[in-house]
Amino acid sequence: MRRFLLLSASFSSLLAFAACSAHDPHPMGRGYVSYGEAYKSSPGTPARDVGYEYSNEMNQDAVSSMRPAVQDLVEKLDRKLSFNIDKIYLKQPAYTAFYNTLDHLLRDELTKRGYVLSVEESGSVPVELFASGKLSPCFGDTVYLALAVDPKSKVPSDVVGGFYNIPKYDFKPAGDLKIDVPKCD
Repeated sequence: MRRFLLLSASFSSLLAFAACSAHDPHPMGRGYVSYGEAYKSSPGTPARDVGYEYSNEMNQDAVSSMRPAVQDLVEKLDRKLSFNIDKIYLKQPAYTAFYNTLDHLLRDELTKRGYVLSVEESGSVPVELFASGKLSPCFGDTVYLALAVDPKSKVPSDVVGGFYNIPKYDFKPAGDLKIDVPKCD
């Protein structure tokens, strides 16, 4: 039995060393890298447009420039919600790169502050994101962002918001909530 094991171990070692040889073709394949050929796979689906030439650096810049606005919105929401909340159901008005980034940052900030996020509206407090494209000469090139608490019949019971200077890539005003955007005096 020992001889058989020794013989099989020797044979497998010899086969492994033979695989390293430069002779083509070989029974122990090494993939496309061995033969200097390009990997042959079907092309993937094209990426969606995010409003700018995508790179990891550009994406990190966009996310980091939106984070202070989201932190301020959640801070205002914290002060407004004086009652104990079990769960929050966060609604997103549109599915574009702009709103997806805001949604990601809102969920991250709410989780950091100890809120439990729900995947269903029943049994939780609905909070909806609102963004207005109406630019005011008083506030410069800013976007009005708001969090609407419990927007039944598109009329929220409470609203926290403000004007923020954030990147407006892929921005389309969305949200059919009945919210009055503040005007300058």
